[in-house]
Amino acid sequence: MKQNETAKREIAIVALLTSPSVGVAAKAAKVSRATIYRWLEDQDFRARLKDRRSAVLESAVESIKTYTSKAVETLADLMDSQDERIRRLASKDMVDYGLRVKEVQSLEDRLAIMEEQLNECARKDPKQSERA
Repeated sequence: MKQNETAKREIAIVALLTSPSVGVAAKAAKVSRATIYRWLEDQDFRARLKDRRSAVLESAVESIKTYTSKAVETLADLMDSQDERIRRLASKDMVDYGLRVKEVQSLEDRLAIMEEQLNECARKDPKQSERA
């Protein structure tokens, strides 16, 4: 692959991550939509795009984690507001978020149990897991 095409592919990957459509990404990368679609058929290109997309998502999750404690502190402060409406809304949000966290934790626990049971079945009967 030529160095120029490699550079264009990298530009296209960034454009695909930041553009609302393939057409807009193609314009940003200065290639045709057909070229982008052809590249998307290439396993290496798709793998690099997936890796970059995962890195972007991981970065976003880290940012959310960073600001979560600040958000909770803000809600806690708002729960002491003089305005009854603000206190009620902040309290409701705090309870709602707490329930969501508990629900996610419960789902994670149940999923871990199911995965362990599936792994145990696979260890007992490897042929059975291949059919599943």
